[in-house]
Amino acid sequence: MPVTDYFVPDSPDVDFLIVTALQDEFDELVSLLHAPPSYNEPPDAISYVPRIDSKGAYKVAIIQTGQTNAIAQAAVTDAIKRRNPRAVILTGIAAGFPEAGVSLGDILIPFLIAPYEHAKITGPGPESAKVKYQHRGPLLYVADSLWDAAALLKNDPNCPWEKDLRTPRPISPRQSPKIHADQKFTIGSGDKLVASELAEARQWLLEKFPGDAVGLEMESYGVSIACRKAEKPFLLVKASQDHGTAAKDAAATKDEWRRYAAAVAAKFVLTLVERYTFAGSSSSNVASTPIWTQEELKLWKETLSAEQEAVQDNECAWLFRFPPPGRSPLDVEFIYDATNDRFQRYDRLVESNPLLQSALQDWQHANPEDWRELNEEPWGQQVRLERVRVKRTHEAHKDAIWLAPSKYLYYIAIQQRLDEPNLRWLRHHVFGNATKLREPLLLPSNFAIHMGVISKDQFLLLRKRQPNGRTPYSGAWEAGIGEFMHGPHSPSTSDFVDANQPSLEAFLLRAVFEELNHEGARIEDFTVHGFALERLTLAPKLLVLYRSEATIDRLMDGALHCDDYAYDVDNVPLNATAIARVACEPYYRTWGPTSKLTMMLALTACLDLSESRTEIRKVKDLVRSLRPAGRMR
Repeated sequence: MPVTDYFVPDSPDVDFLIVTALQDEFDELVSLLHAPPSYNEPPDAISYVPRIDSKGAYKVAIIQTGQTNAIAQAAVTDAIKRRNPRAVILTGIAAGFPEAGVSLGDILIPFLIAPYEHAKITGPGPESAKVKYQHRGPLLYVADSLWDAAALLKNDPNCPWEKDLRTPRPISPRQSPKIHADQKFTIGSGDKLVASELAEARQWLLEKFPGDAVGLEMESYGVSIACRKAEKPFLLVKASQDHGTAAKDAAATKDEWRRYAAAVAAKFVLTLVERYTFAGSSSSNVASTPIWTQEELKLWKETLSAEQEAVQDNECAWLFRFPPPGRSPLDVEFIYDATNDRFQRYDRLVESNPLLQSALQDWQHANPEDWRELNEEPWGQQVRLERVRVKRTHEAHKDAIWLAPSKYLYYIAIQQRLDEPNLRWLRHHVFGNATKLREPLLLPSNFAIHMGVISKDQFLLLRKRQPNGRTPYSGAWEAGIGEFMHGPHSPSTSDFVDANQPSLEAFLLRAVFEELNHEGARIEDFTVHGFALERLTLAPKLLVLYRSEATIDRLMDGALHCDDYAYDVDNVPLNATAIARVACEPYYRTWGPTSKLTMMLALTACLDLSESRTEIRKVKDLVRSLRPAGRMR
């Protein structure tokens, strides 16, 4: 069917809204279409782009907005209301920074957009002409699915975006443009046309994102905001026509690369549209960014223990395991970096990392009231895990846990949201670091325990979380209790013996009292088994077993009548048959990430190696008989 046969009266909805700011950009894009667009539905130009290796075509609307972010945002907001596009792509020209390796005519496909207009102007005093800019605008991401497709197209050795390109390259006509597409690459966006090496915005971008700031332009931030408000995926593809320096206005070369840059960016966009498959289609190969890369999945599977394999559990990973039967809490030493002498203070670490900073600012804009409340908490109300090391002495060795002051704000705004699609690139960025507790951690990593509770009569306590929807594991069943450590400045009970010395004993005893309403615990009732990492949040949890002198009925009653009461409680006898059945029972729809591992630890912790292997094998055989092999939650 010829492309022109698609021009029939139908819905105003389109598949793609392609946005340009300038007339030159619009003209170059239209000239590359397979068929002349229809202007019967002003102010939009409507056309169809045939799909490669597929029947049919995508319907596209092309608009010209005018320059500056505010004007572009308003125009795209209106166009989205008219056309209800499935995706939005902004294309055209930009300034590319040679400091990041960008040459004239290169294509820029950044993952992050940094506004350089949103700033507070300060200075040393009213007499001085010098002022300082404190840039405050939050970074915005482009859509994972569109960016992934562009990165995939970038690697096509046939360079299909160069074919049928009618606009000549001004210099070195046989040379191909380099495509700058990396998850770290950032482009600045503002309303000032930059044509000086000394421009504050240009210098700030190069200093703030060294090696990763690829250029600047004037519309992407506004278009991105319009798309976010309408919940439309957005991508930016522009090409470098100048370097944002004084050479931009040199008479001999002014606008020499303008038409070529607009044309090559437009051709890349149309080539991408031809090959794109929207997520949900049976033939999709560019679905949203997965929570795992292949390397991450391989690394994760290597951490799974025999206990986890027995109950088909991949919700957590062993990071640091103490040899069975675990450590006494007295053999674990805390080192508290109260003044941040050893490590960078966490709020400053966030400020120095664009991805962490963007995640925090994104949450702040979406939750202004919660932000104000949590930001008012004193520094050190909560404690974060920095790293874990073995500290050796002449007599023996202790496992040393490095802690530092922090706030609950960072955990809520960053770590608890790592399963969200718009934070997938942050997740990939920190994954390797999160799985190495011997290095200073990048994520908030508020110090917390998960404690399996074994009763006097040999039952394991099961406790259901409140189904409030505030966390990825809301409403899940847990094999035990969980708690965050209280810092020295906590308004309630602190887990510190003084301002600089945290106490594991105080922490464990408080957790039992607050979660089980039980005051009879002793330090010798606890064993510490190591750190496990939650799959969705990459949060490390210290796994502890508590062998109580109380009966299971007393512990269950306490869990229902404490300040932080459980939504529901249950128990499981400590034997292989019961553990296997509970792990497979549909009644327990979801489990907390460390719960199945805790069940297996409770079953085997007091056994020698041979007995432990026998019990693990029993559980594995029973689980296989109760659940189809390979099904992992």
